[in-house]
Amino acid sequence: LVSFGMLLLFGIAVLVQFEKAQNAQRKEVGKVFSMYSANLVGSLSQVFFNLYSNPQAFIKNRAFQEKKFADINFIFNELTSLFPVYDLMIYTDMEGNYIASNSIASDGKKLNIEELKKMKFDTTEWFKNTKSRKYKEDLKKQIFGSYVGKIELDPHVSKAHGKDRIGQHFSTLVENDSMEPVGVITTFASVSWAEAEISGLYEAMEKAGKSTANIALVDKDENVMVTYDPYNNKGKKEFVHDLEKSIFKAYTLRAGHVPEDYLSETQNISHIRFLDALGWKIKINVDKEDAFSGINASGKTFYATFIIMVLVCGIISYVVASKLSKKLMNVSNDLKMTAQKTEQSSQDLNRASNSVSQSSNDQASSIQTTASTLDEFSSMLQLSTKNA
Repeated sequence: LVSFGMLLLFGIAVLVQFEKAQNAQRKEVGKVFSMYSANLVGSLSQVFFNLYSNPQAFIKNRAFQEKKFADINFIFNELTSLFPVYDLMIYTDMEGNYIASNSIASDGKKLNIEELKKMKFDTTEWFKNTKSRKYKEDLKKQIFGSYVGKIELDPHVSKAHGKDRIGQHFSTLVENDSMEPVGVITTFASVSWAEAEISGLYEAMEKAGKSTANIALVDKDENVMVTYDPYNNKGKKEFVHDLEKSIFKAYTLRAGHVPEDYLSETQNISHIRFLDALGWKIKINVDKEDAFSGINASGKTFYATFIIMVLVCGIISYVVASKLSKKLMNVSNDLKMTAQKTEQSSQDLNRASNSVSQSSNDQASSIQTTASTLDEFSSMLQLSTKNA
């Protein structure tokens, strides 16, 4: 019983240490998820900065000051082939009238620019904000000179492509040598620029055994701009957009799930190459069972092994204790029998001693009687002698 108690105490100590180790491992998994989101923030920010800066680099060509359709059309087509992320590039005058655009998509298909030529863009957000120099900027980070639109379904770009196109505008003013504005250029970047980075992160997480990952890019109002959830999309690795009214929907968890079901990571996109004022965030959710699958598996193995060891040790302790107990009982019985024999011998000796003592007493009494008889006889002799 004592040995089993010591074994139990030792087991409890081991369990406590194991639980501490597992909690530490869970914290490490959380740190890994923070690294995932941090890497995504970095990659998105770098691509964003390039998209922000490109219009300012493109307009350095003097063809934009000369406003010749053929030259600008050629430049836009070349740029689209070099940067497939762009669905459409448009150049207008300061009144919003069409001057030029690319006429070929990045996949080589011709665009319907005849419809664009008939349009006036003075009512669009990108034109109005760019014309009035309402740029999205952060001078401390040296990010300035361009307007950034929201991710949206653009009707003009969709009409040119003949299908729905989702993305955002990056626009800037074109100025002449006298620094006077002469036109507006806008580059419409497909949302694929963000989707490519998000899908890349998912692939890395899937290889790490986190196939239940759900990754979302949300705006400052928690509306989803991009979401990627193959696990909830029957394994299909494609981005799903809601185009009925808007691509924006409030961010929600999977149907039937609660926050406690997930290991979650939310990180603001704050980076030297990004405009923090946009308020974009990265949200990553992974089922806890999936996130901690390795830890849980090792825990099950440990507990199963621990229980088996306790049972084996308990059985061994019981068998050894039983055998030892029997031997001790036998020794105890032998000692008891020896003690009984000793006691019996002692009683026999005591009886013999009493018998000898009684014999001695009887002998002493006989001697005393004999001595008295002799004394009497001696007295009688003396008396007879005197009488004679």
